Amino acid sequence: MNKQTNIYMYIDNGELNIDKIADDFSGYLWSIINNAGITESDEIKEIISDSYLILWKNQERLNKNKPLSPYLVGIVKNLIKRYYSSTSKNLINNNIEDYENILVEKDGIDYIIEKKEINDEILKILNLLKEEDRGIFTCFYFNQMSVKEISIENNYSESKVKTKLHRIRNKIRKELLKGGYSINE
Repeated sequence: MNKQTNIYMYIDNGELNIDKIADDFSGYLWSIINNAGITESDEIKEIISDSYLILWKNQERLNKNKPLSPYLVGIVKNLIKRYYSSTSKNLINNNIEDYENILVEKDGIDYIIEKKEINDEILKILNLLKEEDRGIFTCFYFNQMSVKEISIENNYSESKVKTKLHRIRNKIRKELLKGGYSINE
């Protein structure tokens, strides 16, 4: 698949050939969706199918001389946003104008991928910590407990909890830097 292939290359008998598009783009779209954190095969298939349906329903509005990939990626990115923001599974929008001005941004996709990789790496690092430290970190960052609440629950002084959190953050930061990840201070 050439991401710069113009839309007219996918037109047969005056209509978009969705089968040909699916053959060329499904793997690419699958990886975008998966890297955005959606890993359920059925959910990924649904988003890809919805993107093809949106594209097909709006084929008259497409600029046939433009590459197809920006349209598809724009549609998929918006469907991913809706997936995360909606409890409803009705993801299909009938207006291509919401998607056509979104260009493929290498930095945008790379950013999503890097954030997911960093989160995965942090989870690996946390699993290597002592259970006590992992519990404090989890209570503070995931359960949103205050230092005071953690100190009461674990029968520690507040300064001990703060010190442990500081050390855990430093350990995570060091391990991420060692792994080649850039950390915004």
